[in-house]
Amino acid sequence: MEERRCETRKRRIKGGTIIFNNRNSTMDCQLRDHTLHGVRLRCPNTFGLPDEFELCFAGVIARCWGRKAWQRYDEIGVELL
Repeated sequence: MEERRCETRKRRIKGGTIIFNNRNSTMDCQLRDHTLHGVRLRCPNTFGLPDEFELCFAGVIARCWGRKAWQRYDEIGVELL
């Protein structure tokens, strides 16, 4: 498969949470790899997630916003905003 990213992906496995619906809904996720501008997440089910949401990763106090770039059943590519 041809690599289309301009940046090198760094492999990392770290637990996290997707926060959406005005902070009324959450979904656990696992960070699989990342670049400066995006991440790949593994989730139990990606369907039903809004196009934009908040991300919080274990051990990190700061939260960030992400936009869905692509999705499969159990993985999602996220552009960091």
